Amino acid sequence: MSIKDKLKFEITSHSISLQPNRKIVTNFIWDMVGMVVLILVFLVFKEKIGEGGRFCYLAIIACIIAHLLITVLFRVPVRYIFDKDDNAIYRETKPFGRRQLMLLDEAIIFTRTESGDWYYCLGKKKKQFLKSYKVSPIFSSGKASQKRAEEYEVEILAPIMELLPHIHNLQTTPFSLINKNNS
Repeated sequence: MSIKDKLKFEITSHSISLQPNRKIVTNFIWDMVGMVVLILVFLVFKEKIGEGGRFCYLAIIACIIAHLLITVLFRVPVRYIFDKDDNAIYRETKPFGRRQLMLLDEAIIFTRTESGDWYYCLGKKKKQFLKSYKVSPIFSSGKASQKRAEEYEVEILAPIMELLPHIHNLQTTPFSLINKNNS
């Protein structure tokens, strides 16, 4: 499956849209498996663990259910729309609808590092570190991840960068820097 399909990337004559959080569906599945295991353990040992243990188990299960609901309702369905006709970038979610984040002229795309992994973020110029939006999957330093990062840059990031009037190349992307350092 290509990265365009994974992120539901769509290009039309006047806009580009993508869902960068589609990858967390796999985490969602593991969270569901963990919740089922906890429920089964609770059902098997509920008489032996006592009232305090039951309360602890129920609190953990409630937290996992809340996390799963937040993921399904608010994180996975987020879609970013880069609209050339309106000169705007929108964030669209099912419960809240479409909301304008910034103008295309104000947008800047940069990388952010977290625990050794990195990803692309979208933010307003000069305010990008105060409020930013994740627009890519998380990449690491492995070879497979570098290949996915390169595919993301070519297939998805390049068309987005062409829409931004003040940025027209990808010379300083992390993958480019990694390749320059390795040569």
